[in-house]
Amino acid sequence: MIHCFKTVSLAARRAAGFAGMAAFLWASACACAPEIVENAFTPGDLTPPTLVSWSVDSSRSLSFVFDEDVSADADDFNVDGGLAPDLVTAAGRIVTVGLDGDQQLGTHYAAAGLVADAAGNTSRFVVPFSGYNSRVPVLVINEILCEGSSTHPDVLELRAKSAGNIAGVVFIVGAAGAETLRYDFPAAEVAPGDFIVLHLKPSGTADEVDETGGTAVSGGADATPGGRDFWFREAGGGLPNANGVLVLHAAMPGRIIDAVAYSERTSQSDSKYGGFGTQAFRTAVETVVEVGAWLKRESNARPEDCVPSGSTTSTRTICRSSGSDDGDQAEDWHIAPSRGATIGATNTDEVYTP
Repeated sequence: MIHCFKTVSLAARRAAGFAGMAAFLWASACACAPEIVENAFTPGDLTPPTLVSWSVDSSRSLSFVFDEDVSADADDFNVDGGLAPDLVTAAGRIVTVGLDGDQQLGTHYAAAGLVADAAGNTSRFVVPFSGYNSRVPVLVINEILCEGSSTHPDVLELRAKSAGNIAGVVFIVGAAGAETLRYDFPAAEVAPGDFIVLHLKPSGTADEVDETGGTAVSGGADATPGGRDFWFREAGGGLPNANGVLVLHAAMPGRIIDAVAYSERTSQSDSKYGGFGTQAFRTAVETVVEVGAWLKRESNARPEDCVPSGSTTSTRTICRSSGSDDGDQAEDWHIAPSRGATIGATNTDEVYTP
């Protein structure tokens, strides 16, 4: 509030009369009132930068991508596991962090940092990453036991198409960031033709050993003599029985190596979500379609684009056909006949006939 005082003599008041005095006081009040300024406060950029993605570029380099141009300082970054930032550079939306040592294959790390935009808004972040692996083999999802039983629990089988090391390879169920299951493979050398078997509902017995070396050391239900067995040891294991999206990443985050979508549904199965049944399943399918890891037949992804899974059982698995050229489509797959599961061995091309 602004107070304005003006002294007026008694003689002046008498000479002016009531009307003149009123006009005089009004003019005086206006002269003392503050000037009205339009847009006295116009807010600028109040939104902090957002981390969009990050990647491991080499054994000594990480990259972080933001949604706007940022600045960064090496003092505001750190990495656990005995590594430290050696050089931090910002170029537009991308911040590159050079490390003072090599990442170890198969080791899990976390990087933390602080960046600022041109308006001074800051953003802090902490993200995980796996030690750089320059020798990720070519892998395909090869056989899926998704309708497991107590005697034949859920299993995922991969097949190596080239030599390499599977350290840091990540298997997830669903869309990245909203996955319902995740497994990070440890370091293990594989050769072309090797079968990698992930048991997703183990019993927790001592003989369920991860075969990072030899392939004949693991016991447990359905341990394979010819495959390389690994065991999912967290709560909530298992694959979706009939409607699922399985994705294999070279690292997390990282490129998709392979993916498969299977479903017992159709576009007419449900009036909502395009027949997918749930938004989560629909999003997972659309995600792998958008990045080219799975093909759609029409303009929009549909349940019919998935491998039909309605006839699977604990011995009738979803199998990649031997003639498949990994076309990332339903036609690459078939349902094996009863007792036709071949986990840890070459798939059968026999097809289940209802």
